[in-house]
Amino acid sequence: MTAGARPRRPLASVIMPTYNKRDRLRAVLEAFALTPQGFPFEVVVTDDGSTDGTGAWLASCRLPFPLQVVRGTHRGAAAARNQAAAQARGSWLVFSDDDMVPQRGFIAAHVRRLQADPGWLYRGRRWAIPVDEVPAWLAVPVTPAALDRLWRKARMTVGEARARRALALPVHHAYRFVHTCTSNLSVSAGVFRALGGFDERFGTGWGGEDTDLGYRAEQRGWRLADAPDAVNCHLGMV
Repeated sequence: MTAGARPRRPLASVIMPTYNKRDRLRAVLEAFALTPQGFPFEVVVTDDGSTDGTGAWLASCRLPFPLQVVRGTHRGAAAARNQAAAQARGSWLVFSDDDMVPQRGFIAAHVRRLQADPGWLYRGRRWAIPVDEVPAWLAVPVTPAALDRLWRKARMTVGEARARRALALPVHHAYRFVHTCTSNLSVSAGVFRALGGFDERFGTGWGGEDTDLGYRAEQRGWRLADAPDAVNCHLGMV
């Protein structure tokens, strides 16, 4: 299913699984609508069996970019991302999450890195706002002013600062792959296919499939690199 106009073939595809986060997903997609990239892109969402009205909202929403919606059956994030990636039309895959608000130029920042050297996986920077402020931000329409307020509150977390220091180490440093994180990650579609996608045996449990992808990429010589100008912000849950 698609929503919005379908211009020429997208240069990049944003890959996004979702499960029972309708309000956060709405805010994230509306934020993408307010952050132009300067080239055609699409968002491919796998609704992994949500029961909170996500499917109905996706069927009715109208956005200024192509949106593909894939129906999942609650098999977990790895399967959901693989399903979305299989439908993606872009040469570059940008993995984000249904609770990660993009900063202006987020996709373009990943694409610049990939075009310069497609043999890498690129890890962007994840910021966050205090979780007790998220409900109030979600309660108002997503406008340029609302996004400005979000980014004034956003800060880099301690964990993210640690990841940044690790990515600054020499490229062959052991365990660099552990910072592979699909809430802000990009890779060429060709490399992703060559890796065989995510291991769906991780199921519906939290995490692990992204680190595993990074490990397998490193074994093939496709290492993880920093993309410091590709920034998004986490709308955490209490």
